[in-house]
Amino acid sequence: MHAPHRTVTFEPRRSGSPGICARIVAEAAAWSAASVCLGWLSTNLHHVGTYMADADAMVLPLVTVGPADSVSHDWRFLFERSDLLHHCEGIGAATHGLAHLTMLASLAIGSWLLVKMAASRSS
Repeated sequence: MHAPHRTVTFEPRRSGSPGICARIVAEAAAWSAASVCLGWLSTNLHHVGTYMADADAMVLPLVTVGPADSVSHDWRFLFERSDLLHHCEGIGAATHGLAHLTMLASLAIGSWLLVKMAASRSS
């Protein structure tokens, strides 16, 4: 029996869901919800970027139900197939940068809402 290890995995629903959520609530002008969705997306992008950057070194422990030698690294497979494995750290860093920008947008929207709420209470 092999003990599972903690890992960060890429699943389209993991990063797709908060992005879709943010778009829907932004279209409805529900800015507080959009701020939360962007924060959610940011944390997911950060984890995905970490996993992407690890594709070549494969230092992160991966989860497996079966034998440990049967586990595969999703991003290593994708980067090898697209001949981008040698760029995995840069791609992971760019994804981290996108995560940081997304979190800044989330905080900016949240802050703007707080200022707007404070201004409406004082008038």
